[in-house]
Amino acid sequence: MMKTVLAVMGLAMAFLLVSTLDTLRAQGDAAARGLVQERCAACHNLGRVKRNIGKNDAQAWDALVDRMQKKGARVTDAERAIMAQFLASLESGDDL
Repeated sequence: MMKTVLAVMGLAMAFLLVSTLDTLRAQGDAAARGLVQERCAACHNLGRVKRNIGKNDAQAWDALVDRMQKKGARVTDAERAIMAQFLASLESGDDL
């Protein structure tokens, strides 16, 4: 009986942890999406960004944002990393 109670409690804790991580990831995605939309749209139509989603990996996105920084985009190195990872995680432009 005690093993069953402990197993149920363990599963409940695991479910709570997964739910919390999903919530944090969703909040992070929303922040990253807002960052991409704000920073990229300062100079470009977002259609230009959306066309490359699903084609570039994180390294390619990082290089692209780095190039934009060198052209004057107001993006910090930390923001560049967040943007690159987020953009690489998307499957299509519809996700932006």
